[in-house]
Amino acid sequence: MTARTVKPAAELEDKRTIEKFEIERRYRESHHVDWGIITGLDIPDYVVRNIEWVHKEFHNEDVPDLGPFVINQLQSSWQNIC
Repeated sequence: MTARTVKPAAELEDKRTIEKFEIERRYRESHHVDWGIITGLDIPDYVVRNIEWVHKEFHNEDVPDLGPFVINQLQSSWQNIC
């Protein structure tokens, strides 16, 4: 199993955030989960734009199948990044 935490890069400088990450890392490790941190610097710009667009349009009633279709496409793309 794989898990990723997504945070803005600026939050990596906050002591309390780092402490929380350490707690999460230990928890994931104890459950044999491949865990890591992803920041906006790790995500290509086109993926960020796609996520922003999906977030805005996900519940658009004019395109009822948009949500499931886009989620499947993003999951495929995301697996290539992680």
